Formats: sequence, C-alpha cells, structure tokens
Amino acid sequence: MENQAPIVTKKNHWKTVGIILIILAVILAATSGYLLWAKNDQKSQIDNLNSEAKQTKNQISQLNQTISTLKESAKTENNQTAGTTTVQESYDNLTGQLQAALPNGSDYKLDPTVTMRYQSNGYQSADIAVFPKSSSTGGFVAMFYRTSAKTDWKYFMGTQNDMACSLFNTSDLKKAFAGKPCVNPDGSPTTL
Repeated sequence: MENQAPIVTKKNHWKTVGIILIILAVILAATSGYLLWAKNDQKSQIDNLNSEAKQTKNQISQLNQTISTLKESAKTENNQTAGTTTVQESYDNLTGQLQAALPNGSDYKLDPTVTMRYQSNGYQSADIAVFPKSSSTGGFVAMFYRTSAKTDWKYFMGTQNDMACSLFNTSDLKKAFAGKPCVNPDGSPTTL
C-alpha cells in the first residue's frame, strides 16, 4: 500500500486547526519576545556607546588641557634663566646650531623634537634624533652640550642604546648631563 495523505475528517479537522493555531501562537510569542529583547539590547548598546563617547570627549578635553599646560611649560622652560643670562632660542636657530656641531651635519636631517636640559650651573644639554638624509633608517640620538648659553654647542656622541655612565668622563660632561639616566658597569640603571 502506498503512503497516502491522511484523510481529514470533521472530527480531526478542528484538532489539526487547533494544533496549528497553538504552534503559530508559540512562534508569534517567541518572535515578539526576541524582537523585544533585541530592541532592549540595541538600546543598551546605544546607551553604552553614548557613555563611551562622553568619556572619550572628556579624555580629549583633558588631553587638550595637558597639551596647553605643556606648551606653557615649554615657553617657561625656553625663557628659563641660567645665572643672569636668559635663554631664548628659536627652534630653527637651535637646530641650526646643533646641525653645525654635528660631524658631517649637512648629511643628516634632525627630528623636530629636541630634549633640552638646563642645569642650575648654567650648563645645557640637548638630545635630538638624527637620520641620514638619504634614508629613513639608520638613525640615532645625537647628544650635545654647552657650558653656558653664550658658548657654542659641542657634539658629545650618538647612540641607539643606553649610555654607560663611564662615557661621561669629563667634568663638563658630568655637569651638562647631570640627572641623565645611564648604566653602571654591572648593567644596573642609575643617573649621573
């Protein structure tokens, strides 16, 4: 006997319709519950994004305040007095002097960031990243010093590593780079 479709009779017709309605109701309830959950989840995600955006905005505001403070601090540092001489050098003038003190200085380009140290004894030091003009690799940090704001910059050395404290072996170097991190013979970190 072949498989035949069940015969729907009046007796089981309403039973079948009832089962179909129950199944549809369950599907409808599950779907609307999921949609409600998804809507609430999306609202929660939007609220979280709004909160994160406010935090980011506050962080940006704090960074802008910090940048402003650092700019004011840099202006003050550039106008710092050493003895009775006020040190006021423009960046172009400073980098020009450092480039002139660097052996074969015209072969190199200098990074726009200079780390300056002003000592209470009038000595100054400057560290600046230097790169060959012909390449963007092979750079090093060039270290300079001078005994006062009225003297020329002197090139000390270039490095890519931590400096051994023993390399600062003259009175002028020790005075100019006082407080600079360096490494003891045993490899332990310290400062001049």
